[in-house]
Amino acid sequence: MRVLLMISNSNMSARELYGMVLRERHPGWGISNMSGLPISPATILKGFDVVVYELGAADDPRRYKAVLALWEEVKELGRLRMMTHVEGPYREGSVAALESQGVICVGAPFTPGTIAAAFERIAPPRKATAAPKDSGPGLGDRLRGLFRRRA
Repeated sequence: MRVLLMISNSNMSARELYGMVLRERHPGWGISNMSGLPISPATILKGFDVVVYELGAADDPRRYKAVLALWEEVKELGRLRMMTHVEGPYREGSVAALESQGVICVGAPFTPGTIAAAFERIAPPRKATAAPKDSGPGLGDRLRGLFRRRA
């Protein structure tokens, strides 16, 4: 999966937390960074599976409106998922409204654990790895006779 961390330069701690969680929990995912909203977001965002929106302060009511406006513009891209986190006195109502529209919100408090839980809601299901049934001799058994000393 390709993840775009759209996080302002003034919020480097959030960028570090998201990056740390992704590197530890989803090491195969590609991570890109952007510190501002592009002029034509749909053109750029269509190349990603997940967009993490952390522009502006998490407790600023304008973030809620900005996330919804961007989501309205890009949700038709199909597989794209959007994630953010909201803080402040109206957090519960904002989270409920965003989640009802399909935006994933990081739980409170904002920690590596709550970030990981939010990414788990986005991650594709992992395939179970089962041992093959009665696959016969193992590789070691098959190669054992190849490396004998010859006198």
